[in-house]
Amino acid sequence: MDSQPFSFWLLPGDAERTQLAQLIRDLAARHGSRPFAPHVTIYGGVHTPQDDLPEILRQAVRGLGPMALRVRGLDCTDQFFKSLFIDLAEHPALTLLSQRVRAALARPVDYQLQPHLSLIYADLPAADKRRIIDSLSLDLEEIRFDEVALVTPADPARGWHDIEGWQFPWRCRLDDASA
Repeated sequence: MDSQPFSFWLLPGDAERTQLAQLIRDLAARHGSRPFAPHVTIYGGVHTPQDDLPEILRQAVRGLGPMALRVRGLDCTDQFFKSLFIDLAEHPALTLLSQRVRAALARPVDYQLQPHLSLIYADLPAADKRRIIDSLSLDLEEIRFDEVALVTPADPARGWHDIEGWQFPWRCRLDDASA
């Protein structure tokens, strides 16, 4: 295959990761969906054999430390992978990270960075999503992120909908990235 799907994710620090992972598991159990790791997508697209993804990400995070993204609230869309989410404010370091990745790829796509952290992936009616939002009590003003990950679907033919098959072949702590 000429190109393979991948994403680079920003992962929350331990305290927030534990809290958000539990919320995602609870929502998945209540609404018949699959749980997944809490994350913010930095960039998603396809890579070619000449793209050394760990090296691209290693270079992209150089000089960047952990970052805290301000929580703007909860929202939902009709997009499966943006069903119900925490809306996050833009952050200069996150924007720079996404731009650096795009610039380093052999065949970049027009990925539009929209900082958010999904809480559920489900085809639910909009009214149900609004009820879920109204029932949630989110006590986070910001979320601290200290790690990045390369994520790929296990089976490119099934793609991203095979949530249990997502693979994490490489990770890097942001505070270690400048070394």
